[in-house]
Amino acid sequence: MSTRLYNNRYTIVEEIDATPFTRVYKAQVVDGNHPGATGTQTTQMEEETKTSQEKTTGNFVALKKLKNTRGFENISLDTLREVKVLKGLDHPHIIKLLDTFVDKQTTTYQKESTFLVMEFMKLDLHNLIHSDSFTFTKADIKSIMHQILSGLACLHKNQIIHRDIKPANILLAEDGTAKISDFGSARLGNFDEGNMTPRVTTRYYRSPEILYGAKTYGPTVDTWAAGCTMAEMLLGKHFFPGHSEIDELTKIFSIRGTPTEETCPGLSELPCYIPFEPVKKVSLDTIFHNVSQETIDLLERLLELDPKKRITSQEALEHPYFTTGSSINESTYQEYIKTYVPKKKQSEH
Repeated sequence: MSTRLYNNRYTIVEEIDATPFTRVYKAQVVDGNHPGATGTQTTQMEEETKTSQEKTTGNFVALKKLKNTRGFENISLDTLREVKVLKGLDHPHIIKLLDTFVDKQTTTYQKESTFLVMEFMKLDLHNLIHSDSFTFTKADIKSIMHQILSGLACLHKNQIIHRDIKPANILLAEDGTAKISDFGSARLGNFDEGNMTPRVTTRYYRSPEILYGAKTYGPTVDTWAAGCTMAEMLLGKHFFPGHSEIDELTKIFSIRGTPTEETCPGLSELPCYIPFEPVKKVSLDTIFHNVSQETIDLLERLLELDPKKRITSQEALEHPYFTTGSSINESTYQEYIKTYVPKKKQSEH
């Protein structure tokens, strides 16, 4: 796609994703002594990540290009947050940050751009779920869920909430390894300060407490989103595809039942609370057919309306779902990934 050398070491092969504020490219690591290396600026952020770089000539990486809008050294706060989170983590199911740099020669945006250099992954879970040529086996779903929950358990143990878990942010390597990505909305540290924003998480995966405007919430907002992701893999479609916050709550309550102060204490005190007509809870085994009771039970616990009763990521890893029935070692989705031809992501709500 381009013969230009970025930061004296990367040449772009092709664009693989685009949004109004970001571009993601597949790039190749090349000889840093190339005479065409121009137009880049080393920052403190780059110096701090050099120990994580993998510069072997020929390796493919992903370049995530972000528009600089504000913050330290004109780098956005979301970018700083993502770098801070990824620098402190080393886990097989969390995407690895390899390098960062600021580029002043840009044609896409008027302002300079920050590049995050990540591991290159073949596709995301959203594209796998919604592929017309692929069907999950029970072992596939179990394997991917175990990897997602393993990554989440690491985050939560380190006092980090991802706050945007969804299939599009679960990346898959050619060998089938699943990794959590996109930490621009992540929250670090104290979760009880009462100043957390409810404007997080893609709507289809947003928990009831966030939809009701909670400003204090915990890591189980991620496990709710993981439950929505598991349901999506089982059904092949979005489980709660609301067109607005109110419609999202309507769809959730139509299946999970309308919460009350008895079932969800404190819910009516949330800033955006509105009452809904009482609806009885639907048994999940009437929606998910030909699955084990362990599957249904894990879904029930992940999609618990009361965040204080909702299962944690570590508890979910220890659920009998992972030790009964098909084994995660029997998964076959890896073979499909090897022959997959990447496409641009579909937009999500």
